[in-house]
Amino acid sequence: MQLSSPRKRDLLDHYEANGDELDRWREFNVAYHEDDRKFMRFLIPPGKRVLELGCGRGDLLAALEPSYGVGVDFSASTIAKANALYPDLHFVFGDAEEPDTLTSIEGPFDYIVLADTIGMFEDIDGTLRLIHHLCAPSTRIVISYYSHLWSRC
Repeated sequence: MQLSSPRKRDLLDHYEANGDELDRWREFNVAYHEDDRKFMRFLIPPGKRVLELGCGRGDLLAALEPSYGVGVDFSASTIAKANALYPDLHFVFGDAEEPDTLTSIEGPFDYIVLADTIGMFEDIDGTLRLIHHLCAPSTRIVISYYSHLWSRC
């Protein structure tokens, strides 16, 4: 897969080189991640069709207990971990900002989740336009993103 920008290549290199450290960081911040999952489960009931863009290892997607769950991530090693951890879910290796990645996914979805992902997009508006074909009139897009400004409070 060819990434569209040097910034994305740097992000991918960082995730690929620091995967084990990121897993340890996730364990260290288990309370934050559990609260995040609880809130997402409040917003998204079990048994729905869910697409997660930037799914990482698939932990959040699995916690949502979808009837049909699809996760997209641009890290091949992360997608391999997700497939091993959650074989009942579907994972797509690709860039969520690339039309070829999103056209390979069959919709529509009840919910599309962008959790801690939107700030990594080069073209947020363009990406939201790309996911339109995966939506039905009742589809809900759930966007969450950690603001580093909150840590200064």
